[in-house]
Amino acid sequence: MNSSRRRKLRLWETFHGTLMLPVTFLFIAAAIATGLLTFYHERWHAHHQAAQQLDILADTVKANVERFLKDCRYDTLHQTRWLSLLPALKEATGTGPQARTARDELSRILRRICEERGLYDDILFVNREKMILASASEKDNGTPYHFPVPQGHAPPFLRDVHLGAATTRPGIDYILPLYEKEGGASPRLAHLPRQH
Repeated sequence: MNSSRRRKLRLWETFHGTLMLPVTFLFIAAAIATGLLTFYHERWHAHHQAAQQLDILADTVKANVERFLKDCRYDTLHQTRWLSLLPALKEATGTGPQARTARDELSRILRRICEERGLYDDILFVNREKMILASASEKDNGTPYHFPVPQGHAPPFLRDVHLGAATTRPGIDYILPLYEKEGGASPRLAHLPRQH
């Protein structure tokens, strides 16, 4: 009797040990799979949410730029008009991926709108170091009129945003077309304070 019990006990232990190995493996595999699925689902959700935010941001930038250029088109361009663009595009002044996307979108939209409207003759040059705007309209001695940008308003925007095509003109970093083609210098520039 004892011998029979021992034999049954050994058989059970063998069966139990053989059964537990795959069961344990299955539990471990299920736990790993669940963890991976959770990780990738959260990652996909975050990526999808970020993409949606960037789409909204790009639409906001586009609307603000087009509204600003429309104002420039039909109204006298004062410094307040120029400065009104800066807070509207505050999303583009940061350093994260959303800000980079906003800057790329801004640059692309500006180029497209300016090309469509023929904004070539009269442009504003941007100098990052001196933080000034300079008209393409030149004084008698051949130097451009300069329009100082009030401190505390423009520096972050002018440092971080590539507004247009780069230029080889000395002291000038970027060009920003703002005016319709009118066969020469825009009379709107006469309303801007000039630094002689």
